Amino acid sequence: MSLVDVFVTPGGALVGVDTHARTLDGELIEVAKIVCLPHISTVFAFRGLSDVFFLANYFFLSHRSGFDELAEGMGDIIRKTMESHKTNAGNHADENANFIVVGYSNKYGRMAGHAFEQAAGSSEIMEKRDFPQLLAPAWGNPDDFRRLNVRANRAGMIAVAKEQCRLVKERGPAEATAGGRLIIAEVKKGSILMEQACRL
Repeated sequence: MSLVDVFVTPGGALVGVDTHARTLDGELIEVAKIVCLPHISTVFAFRGLSDVFFLANYFFLSHRSGFDELAEGMGDIIRKTMESHKTNAGNHADENANFIVVGYSNKYGRMAGHAFEQAAGSSEIMEKRDFPQLLAPAWGNPDDFRRLNVRANRAGMIAVAKEQCRLVKERGPAEATAGGRLIIAEVKKGSILMEQACRL
């Protein structure tokens, strides 16, 4: 159960992901769950099976236009990714997948974030466009995070990620995985800075 957290302001965005993952045979590994296209000030983050993320990277990294065009084409990228995954994964094909793109939008003249989700066994793609904040997993209870009284900055992202890891261990299924390192990308027009912010 990966962590993906995003804070978006007009001038910049923070995107945080953890690094723990499990292979299809249950092995605990560390992987990157975020990649960047610095020439269009864009990052792509993911929650779901690592194999799906690796397949999606082919389509993401071969994108030839800007952030807005990438966001508009995400439905097609997700369909192609999931078709490839089903062909290769057999019984493991039905898993939830979350795709998040954050970057500088020429359309809006500012930073923007868009999230896309395909539920296990569904062909429908749910979209959340131009959000100011995304916390996943959020557990459906705002009080879990409201009491932290965090700001939309690096320190706030670290506090939220640590709380998410605690909640995954407390409430998640036995096979749930969250932790490792917190990777934070700071995205602005013309720059992307990435760091290992802390151990979770």
